[in-house]
Amino acid sequence: MRCTATILVALLLGTLCARAEDEGAAQPQLRLEDLERMALATNPTIAQTAAAIRAVQGQWIQAGAKPNPVVGYVGGELTIFRDKWGVQPAHVVFIEQQILRGHKLRRAQQVLEHAQAVAEADAEAQRHRVLTAVRVLYYDTLAAERLVEVRLDLARLAHEAVEFSEQLVKIGEADPPDVLQAEIEAQRADIDAKGAEQRRRRTRQVFAAVVGEPSVERATLGGNIEGGLPTLKPTENTIARFVRDSPELKAAQARILGAQAAIEQVRADSKGDITVRAGFGYNFERAHGNGGWIGEVEIGMPISLFDKK
Repeated sequence: MRCTATILVALLLGTLCARAEDEGAAQPQLRLEDLERMALATNPTIAQTAAAIRAVQGQWIQAGAKPNPVVGYVGGELTIFRDKWGVQPAHVVFIEQQILRGHKLRRAQQVLEHAQAVAEADAEAQRHRVLTAVRVLYYDTLAAERLVEVRLDLARLAHEAVEFSEQLVKIGEADPPDVLQAEIEAQRADIDAKGAEQRRRRTRQVFAAVVGEPSVERATLGGNIEGGLPTLKPTENTIARFVRDSPELKAAQARILGAQAAIEQVRADSKGDITVRAGFGYNFERAHGNGGWIGEVEIGMPISLFDKK
């Protein structure tokens, strides 16, 4: 009988192991590198920072475009009498162009170049934030998974202690209060196990939101919280590299340069632009011998008479 029982137990354990292997094969484990790659591809804040860079690039292109010419029509000496329209009015078609002074286009592009540097530094900083959040949540999830296992084991042991205390009471080796105390400890262990399960579920939900992939909430994570943890040993060279390559510092420096470029842009805007206008037309009025085809040219520029320096 003992041999038969041993064989049955061995067969049962083999079946459970095979089933566990099949489930493990059906659900591939996600490594930290996989989760980081998924977060960089699907996290909405990464796409937002990339869109901000493209927006500044589009503004830079538009800022370097020259003012568009103006084409129009001028009617002179118009009258409300239709019979005199062919002998009195003057009709002129013109084209007008504004000529910018003070390198305004270049100044505007310089401001946007620094704005693009700020956007790129912010994108790099956001990339580091996402990766840091993924790494922290990865280890938090592994810790939550391990905590659930420990709490379940403690709850199992607590219930076994209740059963053992009941047996001791039956043989007179323990008192009923001992059973009550064991039951209280078992209930506490159950509550702790439920709390650990809720914490694991909450961590999983946050993890899936940061990665941007709902399947992460139910995926199997590869890794061991009890071994192979990364160690950080900051040195002077590491700190100096962080200061040199920090995206926050790059963004701050770009903002300073952008403010200086904005000052130069305002100074360039104080210089008046030249407006050139030329046209041609036909004048039907010939009473003074000035009729026929006519042309006109206008050049204007504002005078900084009332500007405050």
